[in-house]
Amino acid sequence: MKVFARYEKLVDSKTIFIGHSLGGTFLLSVLAQLSCRVRAAFFIAPPLGILPTKFYKTDLPFTRAPYRWSRIKMHCRKFYVFHSEDDTFISVKNGRKLAKSLGIKLHLEKTAGHFNAIAGYKKFDMLLKKLRPLL
Repeated sequence: MKVFARYEKLVDSKTIFIGHSLGGTFLLSVLAQLSCRVRAAFFIAPPLGILPTKFYKTDLPFTRAPYRWSRIKMHCRKFYVFHSEDDTFISVKNGRKLAKSLGIKLHLEKTAGHFNAIAGYKKFDMLLKKLRPLL
């Protein structure tokens, strides 16, 4: 959060955040502490500490903190959560929990893996489709 503090002054009502994997978990902390309401937040395969996850022990300092859902929701107009059924790094249960906690529908992909090149996922058309109207 100390590193992010240098950039917080750039965040405003037009800001759109995109967080992949642990970046999505970090984004939850950012949203909970903002002083303004951003346009949108996109979460792609974020870990929330629900097993199985490949990096549970290294992610634990980020995922064990209690999430301040009311503050998170207060600081963002639109939420999007994407997860893949075949993600071998982070269980889809994490995406389901996040979507439910935010009160939104989970965008579930069947074969996107962890939405990375290792999984062969090099183009994210659904993200672009949801992002374009917000720009």
